[in-house]
Amino acid sequence: PPLMVRFRQDDTGFRVEVEQASFRTIGAHVGFPRPVRGRGRGLAVVEALAERWGVTYGAAPASGTTVWFEM
Repeated sequence: PPLMVRFRQDDTGFRVEVEQASFRTIGAHVGFPRPVRGRGRGLAVVEALAERWGVTYGAAPASGTTVWFEM
């Protein structure tokens, strides 16, 4: 599904939101996966660099999942 990326900056820092339309909710797994896995490191990198981050699920099942972080 297509992604929507939003950036917002103010005097205290910036916020990035990445939204993907989804018919299911996804689990936000933190931590680095086993070395043999070729993917799944994105949220671990976000957690290491961001001051705050989270996952927001839309009200309806098809309304999307947004991962956001602030720095």
